[in-house]
Amino acid sequence: MTNATVSAITDTPQCPVYRWCELDHTDPDIIELAANTHEKHMTIAAGDVSETFLLEVVNGRPRIECVFDGGEIWIEPGEATNTFENIAEVFTQAAAEYERFTKALSTRLTRPHSVTAELADRDV
Repeated sequence: MTNATVSAITDTPQCPVYRWCELDHTDPDIIELAANTHEKHMTIAAGDVSETFLLEVVNGRPRIECVFDGGEIWIEPGEATNTFENIAEVFTQAAAEYERFTKALSTRLTRPHSVTAELADRDV
């Protein structure tokens, strides 16, 4: 397997909710049609394969998408490049990026067990 590289498109600081959001939330069309949408593009490359993915949050729900057009793909004995492995690496990396994305969006609060125990011992 090759190592996949991930690159994000430059951030635009025009979203009041997420620093990573690339949408210009001051644009009247965005305000009217996509006020509750936040999106970020990223490109993942491995060997001879490169795909651009869209990570987005719409009405609080995260998702990932891409338009994959692999065309005709083959491998023959002795070929130095294994496009099938590269495609697998790109999509494996995309799945991992999506997991990181959803975890970063999580609003779960965590606290040390000692604090939980202290609160449990209080006479409330």
